[in-house]
Amino acid sequence: MNELRIALLVWFTLGSAAPALAAPPERFCPSARDAFKSAPIYSTIARRIWGEIAFTGANDKNCVNPVAFLRYQSGDVFMTSRGDPGVACHACDTSLSAWFFAHSPAGPKLVAWDRDFMRAGTFGFAGELKKIRIGGDDGVVLETGGTFQGETFVALYVFVFSNGKAILLNKDPIPLSHDNEGANGDQNPEALIDISGDWKIDGDELVINYTNRSKGKLEKSRVSWKREGNRLVKITGDPPEP
Repeated sequence: MNELRIALLVWFTLGSAAPALAAPPERFCPSARDAFKSAPIYSTIARRIWGEIAFTGANDKNCVNPVAFLRYQSGDVFMTSRGDPGVACHACDTSLSAWFFAHSPAGPKLVAWDRDFMRAGTFGFAGELKKIRIGGDDGVVLETGGTFQGETFVALYVFVFSNGKAILLNKDPIPLSHDNEGANGDQNPEALIDISGDWKIDGDELVINYTNRSKGKLEKSRVSWKREGNRLVKITGDPPEP
């Protein structure tokens, strides 16, 4: 997030009287009230962006919900999703937006945003966001997936933050886990699919350690992807197959 550091230095140079950015208007879904109660920081940040918090009625597909407030040394990022989660259909995804803040003595100061930068998820839930730092840049990993006809899939999308944008490093999803317990159960061990993975960021690399217990076997493997510019390139191994 080098650009956010520059924006913060400029703000200090100009002084605290520098005008705030006028963010595009958004209205929150009814369910956002519960999120604001459970995590008051969400309402504090929302007011810093829009002033007053406005809500929509039920079943508004364009409303937004707070998803995460991610703190980094170089700045903070407020993540929102679009649509009321849990109301959408099974196969319905949602879009994510990022609102970028610089640190200031008066609290987080909005410096940029990237609306609807990614669509993912099921039932209107995007998935789980985890903050990272890879190759010298702050970013986030989205763990997303769903269950379809008894098979559950989870995959990763890796983003870095640069120049007020969330930049996707892998256009194709990186598989993390896959099981068919809902379809197979214990009825046929030879048809069982059970693949799980644990990931970590190591410098400029994404590393996943997999365990494959499918069809009565037990195999462990390690796969690595390296960041090269604005993409991830696989350098060792392959994700396991059932």
